[in-house]
Amino acid sequence: MPLLLYVPWIVLLPVAGAAGAYLCRRAGGGPMACVAAGLFPAAVLLGLVCLGLTAMAISHELDAPEWLCIATGLLNWTVLPGCALLLGTAPFLISAKAPESSQ
Repeated sequence: MPLLLYVPWIVLLPVAGAAGAYLCRRAGGGPMACVAAGLFPAAVLLGLVCLGLTAMAISHELDAPEWLCIATGLLNWTVLPGCALLLGTAPFLISAKAPESSQ
């Protein structure tokens, strides 16, 4: 059942990354701004995972952590989505060439 939702989400993430990079490029942003706009959802997910780990540490539910589960969660919810988003932003990293003047 989880794969039923996860796989389409991962498949659609390059489209979301491309949309963010396109809107950033259209607003006049440079290549690094396009990367930041495209990768923003992965950064938010990383923040949420860190917030959840902090909450678990404060409530003493993280006394004997399962490091493999934490690493798998980080991989599935931050690294893979970040790679998918970066795949969508890649076409927008090429800076537009300025038109040459005919003087």
